[in-house]
Amino acid sequence: MCIRDRLCPGSINSWQDLCTTFVNHFQASCPSPKTRWDLGSVTQQPSESLRDYTKRYFSYRNMIMDVDDRDVIHYFHQGLHNIELWRKMFESNPKTVSEMMVVVNKHADMEDAEKAHRHHKDRRHSDDRPK
Repeated sequence: MCIRDRLCPGSINSWQDLCTTFVNHFQASCPSPKTRWDLGSVTQQPSESLRDYTKRYFSYRNMIMDVDDRDVIHYFHQGLHNIELWRKMFESNPKTVSEMMVVVNKHADMEDAEKAHRHHKDRRHSDDRPK
């Protein structure tokens, strides 16, 4: 539906009326700017891989203009579902996002390798079954 179809006759009497009506109509559909506090709403889902969580978290983080490394690290850490990585980050206490990503990428590589190993093992066992 077009905005002009929703206007009451005689409701626009000036350029300012048109501007106000236009902004009021479209403003609700525009995403609001994100803040560092919004990072706290991004949490790893129980079945979500670390790599997928990291991608989702940083795509959200990239929508925020002003956020420092401490906040990025804090909210990423708080959103983790993986307790092993949570502990590792607590022990290593990264001060920069780069330091944090060294720990995260090692853990994600290990998670990927374990998944590939389980997949290979499951395939091998299914090949051993009589047909």
